[in-house]
Amino acid sequence: MFDLIETLLGNVFFLLLGMLFYLMIIEYKKTTDGNVIILALLSSIVMVMCMSFPIHISHGFIFDLRYIPFIIGSLFGGFPVAIPIYAVLNIYRLIIGGPGWVPSFFISSLVVVTIPFLHTSFLASNDLKKIVMASGLALFHVFFYVSSLSFFFTSLTNEFYYAAKLMITMQTLTMVFLMALLMFLLKFHQKTR
Repeated sequence: MFDLIETLLGNVFFLLLGMLFYLMIIEYKKTTDGNVIILALLSSIVMVMCMSFPIHISHGFIFDLRYIPFIIGSLFGGFPVAIPIYAVLNIYRLIIGGPGWVPSFFISSLVVVTIPFLHTSFLASNDLKKIVMASGLALFHVFFYVSSLSFFFTSLTNEFYYAAKLMITMQTLTMVFLMALLMFLLKFHQKTR
């Protein structure tokens, strides 16, 4: 259990670090030129870090928070950010190997063709709606992911349900926390300018 918490906190640390780097970079830039490139690059780096240090739940179930930077980057940057992140995710997942690359490819394809369409309405929303929208997408994604995994098992055991509950809880609560913190920091950033 300690290993699970340790790697979960490590994944959250990578997410926080990427978010803070982005905020520090845009704080000191004179123009908004290149923000899309910076967002795509930082999201990709954070995603690769999360994938490099996955969370070992139990009985061989491995999970990471790679889709959080993918979803956040796609919502804030639209297709110009989502497509490079999608490419990095699938190339790195193929390099990692294992049987999970097929569901990962299909789920990331679903994300890249749906979430960037919400980009404009997401940016026009108030902070609470942004938190709810991003968290709802994270919840939908992880629920879809767990559902797709169930097709790879001949029978669903208590271990599977335990792992599924942990995955759903970890990704959704992490997204709520990060989005609430991000909205707070962006508000603070706007007030200090």
